[in-house]
This record gives sequence, structure tokens and C-alpha cells, in this order.
Amino acid sequence: MNIGKALWMIRNNELNILQIEAAKKIGITQSYLSQIEDGFKNPSQKVLEKICYAYGIPMAIVIWMATYPEDVQKEKRQEFNLIREAVDDLINDFLSATIRK
Repeated sequence: MNIGKALWMIRNNELNILQIEAAKKIGITQSYLSQIEDGFKNPSQKVLEKICYAYGIPMAIVIWMATYPEDVQKEKRQEFNLIREAVDDLINDFLSATIRK
């Protein structure tokens, strides 16, 4: 699971804002946001909630985007892979409707 990479993708690909702008909007330092996005630090739940609120995106979407097949129990990977594309499509539709206006 890579929360930092998911947050980086959302900030860069969906919001298209600079890290310093995002950090100010969230209320954390740019250095801390950089450490999170680079995978050197994991945000607490409270910080992750603040990021999601500032980005206008549900935390569940960030968690989904951060989850890889190898993060899922072996017995559940086949099911995960079966729904992956459909859920990704739903997320893209959501992002198109809310963020990518």
C-alpha cells in the first residue's frame, strides 16, 4: 500500500496544484507533505483526513488508489483483480464529475 503515491497522483493528475499550495491548503508544511508523497512518512489518520478534506476527495478513494494486488490476501486477490477495473472506472467517473470539472 502506498498512500503517498496515491496522494501525489491526486495532487498532480487531478488537482494540478503545486506541493507548496497543497500544503498550505491542508495546514501542514511542504516538507512534511513531500515526505508523505515520497513514502518516507505515513500520515496519521487525522492528517490523512485533513488532506482528503482539502483535496475534496473521500478517504476511501485514496485507500483504494493506494492498494495493490500484493496488499490483498492471496485468497482474495482473484476477486480483487476482478473488481479492480470496474472500481477504477467508478473512481474516474467520480473524479471527472467532482474534481476535473
